[in-house]
Amino acid sequence: MERYFNAHQDEQKAILHYQCNVELSEAFYVSLSTFEVALRNALSRELQTMTGREDWYAIFPTMPGLVGLNRYITQAKKQIVGRNEPILASKVIAELTLGFWVSLLNSEYERILWKDLRRAFPYLPKHLRQRRTVSAPLNSLRSFRNRIFHNESICWNLDRVEAIHNEIIQVMGWINKDIPGWIEPFDRFTSVVSKISIVMNWSNNCKSGLPEPTKEKSYTIAEKQKENPKAYLPWDVEADNALKRLYAEGYGIDELAGLFERTKGAIRSRLRKLGLGEDFDPGSFL
Repeated sequence: MERYFNAHQDEQKAILHYQCNVELSEAFYVSLSTFEVALRNALSRELQTMTGREDWYAIFPTMPGLVGLNRYITQAKKQIVGRNEPILASKVIAELTLGFWVSLLNSEYERILWKDLRRAFPYLPKHLRQRRTVSAPLNSLRSFRNRIFHNESICWNLDRVEAIHNEIIQVMGWINKDIPGWIEPFDRFTSVVSKISIVMNWSNNCKSGLPEPTKEKSYTIAEKQKENPKAYLPWDVEADNALKRLYAEGYGIDELAGLFERTKGAIRSRLRKLGLGEDFDPGSFL
């Protein structure tokens, strides 16, 4: 709540803003849940076709280049066993996280999987049929979905949030052209955004009368460098080139932060300075 109280002098307005954030997060349920199920089913179908078996994940431990994915399978099976349920292929597939499905389209698996998995997006326009074209928005949608499920604030700039919703609809259309029209009658997103714009008295142009609240630093550089060894160190040409290449290949902010041993904020900031990262990076404006 502190974030809202810092943004409003009026306590009731701050509480109202928080309520709007909850309602806006709820309004994403239809599109995000449908997107996740559609992606899972499409990718699982193509993996089954590729391997010729329902438990396609069984090849991971013995197939060079895919061994790293087995950790997701192990965790899924652990969850199933914990519920005293039989380990069936359908249950394992249903238990796998969105992070797993999105990771299948990362650059490290391109040579092994993309040729087959591209068929999961039959309605992707021909000029966009490249792995990174799909991977980049999927990683961003995964990050945005996690923000909502971790109860983070997303209700600041409704124009940007609408862009994310449009991206979800677009990606679902790549998988099945009928999905966008199917969810439209019960997708409350547009009506909720209109309601929030009126309730908060935000203009129709930017739909937000508030700047993003600033946060006071409660840490020292030394403390940050314990978590991220290269935090606040200058970037060099080699690092910039590597960052641009990996970002173009579809690596998400979380992945880049880990690879470069820097904070997610530092990665976003550097991408902006390089003229990248503005098109669809939820964390940069929410």
